[in-house]
Amino acid sequence: MVNFGVKFCPTCYSPRIAGSPPLIPEDLRECNGLRFEQAKLLEKLGNKYNETGWVEAGRLFKKSGESIIELCKNAVKHNGKKCSEALMKIADIEEEAYQIIKRRI
Repeated sequence: MVNFGVKFCPTCYSPRIAGSPPLIPEDLRECNGLRFEQAKLLEKLGNKYNETGWVEAGRLFKKSGESIIELCKNAVKHNGKKCSEALMKIADIEEEAYQIIKRRI
């Protein structure tokens, strides 16, 4: 068999792309678009500087992160309708959060 220099995974024998086969984690909890980190920072700084708007924006970004996880779950299931709904929900949540931050600057 000629493989033209293509390397294969020794476990599943799929061709390696960019060094390893692409994998989707079973737990999509980390697939939140870093919104949980953003939420923690806003809540921490909001509490430190007594900025209630930042705390509220942080809560909204956490909610957005949860919606991003749902978006990823629906994308894995190839459910376009639910993906579209999730994207609109995320946009609405984040628009509200950014408006709160904008008013506080």
